[in-house]
Amino acid sequence: MAKQVTQPLEKKVSQIDGVEYVYSTTQTGSARVTVRFYVGEDRESALVKLYNKLYANQDEIPAAVSEWRLSRLKLMMSLL
Repeated sequence: MAKQVTQPLEKKVSQIDGVEYVYSTTQTGSARVTVRFYVGEDRESALVKLYNKLYANQDEIPAAVSEWRLSRLKLMMSLL
């Protein structure tokens, strides 16, 4: 899974302008790739860039990948 899916995906998304770093976890039957953008990048713009990169390269996604999704994470902090 890592060589067929995760590593090529990491390379593609790391090419996106504004990406600070990319990391992933791979397990049997699933993979998660996390893309972190630099502080100050517009969240909506970053999400659109990521979405566009994935769809522009979807023909390179192996047939074994039956489903993928894009989700946005937000960091929330509370001060006591």
